Amino acid sequence: PRLPVELEIEPASEHREEKWRAEVPEEEVEARLKDCDDVIRDVRQTGLEILKKAQERQKTQYDLKHAGSFFRVGEQVLRKNMRRETRKGDKLAARWDGPFDVAEVLGKGSYKLCNSKGVVLKQRIATTRLKRFHAGDDDDPDPEPDA
Repeated sequence: PRLPVELEIEPASEHREEKWRAEVPEEEVEARLKDCDDVIRDVRQTGLEILKKAQERQKTQYDLKHAGSFFRVGEQVLRKNMRRETRKGDKLAARWDGPFDVAEVLGKGSYKLCNSKGVVLKQRIATTRLKRFHAGDDDDPDPEPDA
């Protein structure tokens, strides 16, 4: 007994293959392959151009968001209160401490700060943990902690 699938798809015979080869001239096959190759190259080139444009857009967006703010010696800044994030409770504690003056720029986005008394703090502070202090800020920071 034969299955319905076997009835629909007959095995390829050599006769049929020879007949196909005789019907299609070799030049047409080569021309078609060359056209397909050209289309593939065009699509690949277009894809690379689109990818490059997308990467440039992503880079500009990243640079806009991650352009760190840089501070000069003598500027007043607020320092992020990291204790607030690591402790349970203290939901109402101030988010920022300060103001502090930038005492020294150490490079690569780190700074030494000094408090209003002129005492230089021991630890280095990263740019990501600082923000500019404006005298009229609504954030009323806690009094400065001692070094």
